[in-house]
Amino acid sequence: AVDRPAPAQKLARQPPEKLVYMKNNPLQTFQAASFGVSQAKVSKIYRILLAVLDATLHRLGLAPCRTSEELKAALANLPGRVYWLDGFEAAIPRQSDNDAQKEEFAASNAATGSGNLTVCDAYQHIHYLSSTEPGSLHDKTLADLDPLVFPAGSTLKQDLGFVGHAPAGATVEMPFKKPKAGALSFGQKLYNTRIMG
Repeated sequence: AVDRPAPAQKLARQPPEKLVYMKNNPLQTFQAASFGVSQAKVSKIYRILLAVLDATLHRLGLAPCRTSEELKAALANLPGRVYWLDGFEAAIPRQSDNDAQKEEFAASNAATGSGNLTVCDAYQHIHYLSSTEPGSLHDKTLADLDPLVFPAGSTLKQDLGFVGHAPAGATVEMPFKKPKAGALSFGQKLYNTRIMG
C-alpha cells in the first residue's frame, strides 16, 4: 500500500496554489473541489497559511510599508533610486446589496473590486502597499489619500492614471498621452517605451 498524505496535507504543501489563490482570488469552493477537501477546511488552511506568510515577511524585513510615514522612514537611506508606482485591482465576489455594489464598482474595467497602490524598485522589491479601498477610486485618488514622500533625488515612474500626482522628493516620469485624433511622434513613442518598458 502506498502511503498518501491526507487531502488537507496536500493543500498545505502547495505554496504555488496558495499564491494562485492570493493573485486570482478563486472561490474557496473551487479550491476545495480541486483538492478534495471541504470549503471550511480551505478557509481554515488559508487563514493559517496567510498568517504564516505575513509573519515570515515581517521577520525577514520584506513586508511592505502600509503607510506613507513608514515608507518615508524605510526609504530615508535609499536616495537616488528609481521607483515605480502603480495601482491594481483585486476582483471580489459581487455583493447582493445594490448600494454596496455601487461603492465597489470599478469604473476602469466595469467590474467589482478593491484597489491598492504599490511602490516597487528595480529589484522588484515591494516597498509600499496602500490600504485597500473600493475599486471605484482611481489611481490618483488613491495616491492622494496617503501622500507619499520620497528621498531627494529619487525618480518615480508612474502611468497616466496618476496625471497631476507629484509626490515630494521625487522627479516624476510619465508617458506621453496620445492626443485625440492624433498620433505620438517617434520620439514620444521611444520615450514611453524607455520609461515604462
